[in-house]
Amino acid sequence: DNCPFTGGCHYPVDECEKYEKMCGACPALGSDRENDLSRFNWKRKNKQWQGLDLHIIGPSEWLTRRAAASSLFRGYPCRHLPNGIDTDLYKPGNRSAAREKFNLPEAKTLILVVAMNPDSDRNKGGHLALSALKVAGEKINTDTAELVIAGSPERGIRKEGGWTVHHVGVLKEEAEMAELYQAADFQLVPSYYENLSNAIMEACASGLPCV
Repeated sequence: DNCPFTGGCHYPVDECEKYEKMCGACPALGSDRENDLSRFNWKRKNKQWQGLDLHIIGPSEWLTRRAAASSLFRGYPCRHLPNGIDTDLYKPGNRSAAREKFNLPEAKTLILVVAMNPDSDRNKGGHLALSALKVAGEKINTDTAELVIAGSPERGIRKEGGWTVHHVGVLKEEAEMAELYQAADFQLVPSYYENLSNAIMEACASGLPCV
């Protein structure tokens, strides 16, 4: 993310470009002081990076461009190298067996949301997903489609705005994650920012369309 070349922001707030200078008066902190915590952190990083033989690698073109434009990494070589996906693991598979493993209904259209803490991390857009699904629920029969969420500590089934929501918890094994993709019909990705979303790449490798 953006943290190595900012005063602390992992993702930009309100399209802030102060990382191109020295940060300060940080909108993420609600600060109007130039010498705030973001400026202090910028100075600490500037001191630590000095004299190092750095070569900056960005998994996405977006992040690579931002690093190259930053006051902390400007002048260092910046290259874009995408994350790799193991396509021997993430691939289409036996949908029925995968649904049985996670106790998911066989005959429903399953919409998958994969994100760490989608309910509490605003950038992941969990609230946007719920708003979108509320609109969708007014137009389609929610008896035929259900939602599956991975990445939240919650486990079990609950109702949300007319939808049945299956929480499968945090999956720590890649093999389990690959099986969950195989169980779904498509993936919903409502986040505001993504560097290079592994969830999208893994889903596409598994044969899932992503919205």
